[in-house]
Amino acid sequence: MGTIIKRKNHDGAITYRVQVRRKGAPTLSATFQTYKDAKEWEVVTEAAIRTKRHFPYKAQEQHTLAEAVERYLQTVLPHHPYETRDKYTRSIRWWAAQMGGCDLTEPHR
Repeated sequence: MGTIIKRKNHDGAITYRVQVRRKGAPTLSATFQTYKDAKEWEVVTEAAIRTKRHFPYKAQEQHTLAEAVERYLQTVLPHHPYETRDKYTRSIRWWAAQMGGCDLTEPHR
């Protein structure tokens, strides 16, 4: 949901700050000289986030859970003690086999 805040600058000029917050997406904000521009940006940005056309989603859609698991196994897990690595590897590989084809943006069921 978007919020538009009217602000007065130190020189007396009025600007409009827009904040768009949607669950699962980062908070976005921008400042405009006119209320009309602020309202248009709010509507367009909310629609883009809702339809996943906004840029932060693009990187996530290109990767699957299996890719994230493999990266974790290669970069993070080697720093754990051997016993932990063995247990975690089995569990994580099982989950990757079950849900590995899912996109990172796909909601869990």
